Amino acid sequence: MTRPPAPTDPLDVAAAAFSSRLRLDILSTLARSPGSTAQQLAAELGVIRSTLGVNLRALEAEGVAVRPGPDALQFAQDKLLMRQAVERLGL
Repeated sequence: MTRPPAPTDPLDVAAAAFSSRLRLDILSTLARSPGSTAQQLAAELGVIRSTLGVNLRALEAEGVAVRPGPDALQFAQDKLLMRQAVERLGL
């Protein structure tokens, strides 16, 4: 299944981002604490990491650049993936 292209009009991006209270809270929290990890962000918002990931992916699909990106959550949720990534980096 192909995903439609992300909107480029700033008003379309804003409308998508502001369509959910949680997404507004994510953006607000990231603005206050831009260095937050996915785990810290989920804890501060009081949501489980999978819920955070779904909403981060939705924001990114709509053209909102978010950090940490939703891919960071896979390592928080799957320690084997994290160990393999660390090993590939030679750390």
